Amino acid sequence: LEGIREHRAFTLEHHALVLKGDIERRFGSVADAMTLYARAADIAAKRGDERVEATACQGAAYSAVYLDALDDAMTFARRAANAAASTGDPVLISEVWRQLGNIQRERGDMTRALESQRKAVKTARMGGSRALEAKALNNLALVTERLGDFAEAEECLRRAIRLKEMIGAF
Repeated sequence: LEGIREHRAFTLEHHALVLKGDIERRFGSVADAMTLYARAADIAAKRGDERVEATACQGAAYSAVYLDALDDAMTFARRAANAAASTGDPVLISEVWRQLGNIQRERGDMTRALESQRKAVKTARMGGSRALEAKALNNLALVTERLGDFAEAEECLRRAIRLKEMIGAF
């Protein structure tokens, strides 16, 4: 019985750390949140829980962006991408590609940002998530606009609006 309790507590620990990171990022210290997310990701990796590892790394990456630590954000986002790919979940994979593209855009790496946002759109579509596809199209529009391709940016926004109308988001 004690072994079961220890296993269950260990299994839940990384989930709890992600939740604590979410709370800390919103209401406390972003730096502390990043530490909590990183710990959660490490524990999840040891447990083989790629979904939680990806989610925790996403939280750490968001926190790093808030702290203007874009190199750290990229490291966490790449780790999230690897973990998400292991899950095979197209929605999670699309969310990670979108985040990676946003960080690349912030760093000024527009070529990679464009590639990442296109992958986010494609993967969201494959996963059947119109809401996520619309978000990815919005982000793709930001990148194409920064690259000076205003026609493609406008088309991305039109497609995003159509998707949002289809799901009743407007």
